[in-house]
Amino acid sequence: MKKVHKLLLGVGLVLVAWPGFSLAATVWTGPGLAVSSAVQPDKITARFWLARDSRQGLYNSKMESGFAHFFSPADTEWATGTTADYATLAYTDWNTWSKNINGGPPGTVGVNAVLHLITDDIYIDITFTEWFVGGGYAYVRSTPGAVVLPPVFQTVVKSGDTLNLSWSATANQAYQLQFNTNLATTNWVDLGPVVVATGTTVITADTNATAAFPRKFYRVKQMP
Repeated sequence: MKKVHKLLLGVGLVLVAWPGFSLAATVWTGPGLAVSSAVQPDKITARFWLARDSRQGLYNSKMESGFAHFFSPADTEWATGTTADYATLAYTDWNTWSKNINGGPPGTVGVNAVLHLITDDIYIDITFTEWFVGGGYAYVRSTPGAVVLPPVFQTVVKSGDTLNLSWSATANQAYQLQFNTNLATTNWVDLGPVVVATGTTVITADTNATAAFPRKFYRVKQMP
């Protein structure tokens, strides 16, 4: 899960850091998992179990008793493409994606697609490898992969007009430091470029921590 953490800073005074909220969606980029109708439902999350009866289409057996046209699987949307481009894809319901766009479910075999679990806000790569009239099907989907822990501020040291900050990190994970001068607004500004961690700690600095800003709020955005 992508997290944001905040730090409240006043001139000469550091107050406290606390967990923030999720800004970015969760994208599953772990190793592919092969699934078939022989082992359904595929219990992907606590809210979403993918299944199919002996006829018609897919449905969410955690929330539905069967398939409903242009609705099932409930709480999902689908698009052609990969999670590398998840934010710019055109999503629709599974029925529209499979029938109107791909000519019917058999036409989805071999098509790279993205499944978005709406409530969970998870994006999953999925490619159907088989689809049979009698109810059988198979696909390969991505998995959560390695757990990336949310960043936590560790040290804050002010020297003149420079504020040095560090936070916990996961190696090879990208982060963006941002600041705001008023939490009543949403005017968060990127502070420096995106930083890719090389170890378990990221150290960076705000070189404009001057009296011109009576207070600053900082947060770290964990990038997709």
